[in-house]
Amino acid sequence: MEALFKLLRIALGTEAEATVPEGAAWPALVALATEQGVAAVAYDGLQKCYEADSSLSLPLDRELKQVKYDWFGIVLQGEIDYVEYRRSISELASFYGELGIPMMLLKGYGLSLNYPVPAHRTSGDIDIYLFGRWEEADRAIADKLGVKVDNSHHHHSVFRFGQWSVENHYDFINVHAHRSNRRIEAELKRLASGQNIEHEIDGTWVLLPNPDFNALFLLKHAASHFASTRLTLRQVLDWLLFVRQCGADVDWHWLYGILRRENMVRFANSLAAIGVECFGMDPALFYEIEEDKALVRRVLEDILEPEFKESENGKLLSALWVKPRRWWSNRWKHRICYSDSLISSFLWSLHAKFLKPSHFIH
Repeated sequence: MEALFKLLRIALGTEAEATVPEGAAWPALVALATEQGVAAVAYDGLQKCYEADSSLSLPLDRELKQVKYDWFGIVLQGEIDYVEYRRSISELASFYGELGIPMMLLKGYGLSLNYPVPAHRTSGDIDIYLFGRWEEADRAIADKLGVKVDNSHHHHSVFRFGQWSVENHYDFINVHAHRSNRRIEAELKRLASGQNIEHEIDGTWVLLPNPDFNALFLLKHAASHFASTRLTLRQVLDWLLFVRQCGADVDWHWLYGILRRENMVRFANSLAAIGVECFGMDPALFYEIEEDKALVRRVLEDILEPEFKESENGKLLSALWVKPRRWWSNRWKHRICYSDSLISSFLWSLHAKFLKPSHFIH
């Protein structure tokens, strides 16, 4: 684990000496980096080691040689995917542009711009917001392109565009899952209507969220993942690199007022502590840093290997067996991510399942 963090620090430029970690179990390191979505960034760290000392070489027996080839293959495929990712975003924005619908990108591509090598952020879904015109846009996608649109989700529709899954948000977060989400959603809608950032991708203009929106949205999104299922190092790195790149433009006093109201401070501060202790980030970048070392260690260990490891198999009986037990096991996470009581959260969650029953098994 420490070997992986060292490579990540080297890649980010926060490690003083670019030296290959000694005694690294390379197959396990690459497997963990891949699982956590940071394999390409870790590879950048290794490459920097070679650039610092050209005499370096890994002791490549047959197994390690295959590991290195596989690792490079992951990086290369990610770079190919990123080109296609950009192209699909540009084509989708152009399609909506012809209808006079502005498209704002959430997470994903915009966050990749904060990475030392943008193409080395693992590409995922294309998350978009169309400023209240999502129904019109979905009809156009279905009628003009013959694309099937899935409306079984709580706060966005889903469709395939090229090789990518697109989430067309009408709400930024699921307002049915927790009562407190309604307050945060109202704040996000207010921020989204403000001054956003124009950005060109392959000749097409898109909008990227303003820093205050991103600060609240990214933390809320990370907290929701952490409390319900799991968080990955890629999502942690998304937050840390956003803070490093854009933190000077965030109204931290305003943000922490919301975090205190919504009981998210200890979660946010734990990410800051992980940033400082594991990623070598400058403590001055963060508004506050969690001082409870035991909590920070537990958050980090759950990111690397969740305490509750079972997952559903896509069938109803599996969901009925796994989800309630995971919810109960994760109640310690709930206490640092939500202001709602456990009983309130449980009842609101049941309500959400009744609204979208098919979503329960996904």
